[in-house]
Amino acid sequence: MNKFCKLAAAAALAVAGAGAQAAFVIDDFSAPQALITDLTTGDGGVWAAQTFNASSIIGGYRDLYIEKTAAVADDGFLGVRAGVGAGSLSYSQDTLQGAFGFVRWDGVATGGAIDTSGLGGVDLSTTSVAISVEVLSADLNFPLTFNVWTDGDNDSVYTLSSLTKLAGPGPGIFNFMFTDFVGADFSRVGALELVLNNSAIVDLDIRIDLIQAVPEPGSLALVGAALLGLGAARRRAKSA
Repeated sequence: MNKFCKLAAAAALAVAGAGAQAAFVIDDFSAPQALITDLTTGDGGVWAAQTFNASSIIGGYRDLYIEKTAAVADDGFLGVRAGVGAGSLSYSQDTLQGAFGFVRWDGVATGGAIDTSGLGGVDLSTTSVAISVEVLSADLNFPLTFNVWTDGDNDSVYTLSSLTKLAGPGPGIFNFMFTDFVGADFSRVGALELVLNNSAIVDLDIRIDLIQAVPEPGSLALVGAALLGLGAARRRAKSA
């Protein structure tokens, strides 16, 4: 382990030693998902295949979707691509291609229509106060939108709340505070969804390493560089 990684580990342990609770992993992207490509506008987008029931993913399953929305011309070669491998989610738009994508966790492996109650009303509020998204790299500023379906009245009606942050460029940890989601009740969560880009930016490349519900995002932000270093060390160990 090099000096930087040793310092990263020490910083992370210091936060843990200060009494911080363990984070709840939503998806660490250790379960792979084959690369998908959309090269044509107006085709309804492309869903990734779903074949796994992974303990590293909340609810066991991950839906991945991309859609090309604009281009100077459809030439059959340029578009948008996304996939999961080597412990991270990669999303890439070619030159002058407008697009968006999303990652969804609803406890079912269907794609298409969301099951807003698929996670069964999981309680994230007892251990966490925010959702943290760790971006490994981004070549431009881009919007990150988190959607959550919750059942505040405990009547099996799960309603949507959304929150958007400007992310990038470069690596960073972006915290979505539960209290900033208008009308959401994180004690009963039925589904979660992270939307990438919202068709706002062209020529965009993103890599995301870890999404988790965290108890103390302020403290974690202080060791953001340390956590990014640990993530890099983990990926190097996987490829060794």
